[in-house]
Amino acid sequence: MHVDECEITFNIGLSEDDAYRGSQLAFCGMFYAEDHRKHSFTYQHRRGWCVVHCGKHRHGALDIDSGERASLIIWTKSRSFRRTQEYRELADMAHWKTGEADTICLSYTHDDDYADLVPPDFHFQMRAPSPESPGSPGSPGSSPSREREPSLENLAWVRVCADNELEGRKLVQVGNREVAIFRHKGQLFALDDKCSHMGASLAGGDVEDLADNRCVVRCPGHGICFDLRTGESTKGAQQPTYPVRITERGIEVAVPHTRGVKRAAEDSLEESAQKA
Repeated sequence: MHVDECEITFNIGLSEDDAYRGSQLAFCGMFYAEDHRKHSFTYQHRRGWCVVHCGKHRHGALDIDSGERASLIIWTKSRSFRRTQEYRELADMAHWKTGEADTICLSYTHDDDYADLVPPDFHFQMRAPSPESPGSPGSPGSSPSREREPSLENLAWVRVCADNELEGRKLVQVGNREVAIFRHKGQLFALDDKCSHMGASLAGGDVEDLADNRCVVRCPGHGICFDLRTGESTKGAQQPTYPVRITERGIEVAVPHTRGVKRAAEDSLEESAQKA
């Protein structure tokens, strides 16, 4: 169960009807509505049929019993609508509500109370978090603070690109780390590129200003918003952020020291020396 990061979704069935069993598409409510976790309709795919729905409609494929199903899915976005106040208010993930729920509408990746509402026999997909794992209650990563952030002494500044090479966003490789760099309203931001929720690339997401004046990047996978300044999301997921600056050498990002980062920093210094 999830919502799409788009305005309108087109889902076209490609497989023959007898090629599989199961895998219906269940619909619940709009994510900002009180009934967004209440089941409303289950759609059976047919070859050549297209189901059209709002991207912010909570939905998900049910288990497939046998065979294989293929679909062509088209996501559409309206840039003009996304510039309106109405969109900023409706799309704010702070509207994500809990409330009453039907089991079919719950997802262990989206609903914090999944374990409480779904019968234990159906928890086989869930992995109990280690007490030491980031984000677990009581773990070092569950409540980020300045004291836990690495000091600049433990970071290496690495040149990632020239200032004029960054327009809106850019995916860069720093050692073995992929970092998404954003320029928004004259400010620079840097976050881990892979979404901490399901691994989608944040460099492909839209940067938006929410009604509470926060600037966020909306994950293109499931629409979770991450604050560009803090990396926090309204769903509890935390995205690592990095200091970023502009120098004579270009745009630089400070990341924790590793062998790969040390080599990248040395390469960027050597490149700058050659240009000088």
